[in-house]
Amino acid sequence: WSSLSWNSGTLRVGDAYYAISSGNATGLSASSTYYFYFDRTSPTTFGNTTSIGNAEGEDRILVFAVTTTTSPTLCEIFPMGVIHD
Repeated sequence: WSSLSWNSGTLRVGDAYYAISSGNATGLSASSTYYFYFDRTSPTTFGNTTSIGNAEGEDRILVFAVTTTTSPTLCEIFPMGVIHD
C-alpha cells in the first residue's frame, strides 16, 4: 500500500526511445507522488515529486502518478499522472 516497483523497459516519447532501468519506491507518504522522465539528469530512471508543478514542464514528461492508501488496500497507479477522485 505504500510501495511499488517496475521492471526495466523502453519509454517511447514521440519518435525517441529511452531505456529505463527497473526501480522501486518504498515508504510513500499518505498523498500523491508524481513520476516523471527528465533525460538530462537521469536518462535511465524516473524522477519523483509530490508537486504536480515540479513533475511537468518543458523538459519533463509526466509518466504516472501514485496515490497511497491505507493497509491492506493497494496503492493506486494512474497512467499519464491523471488522478481521478
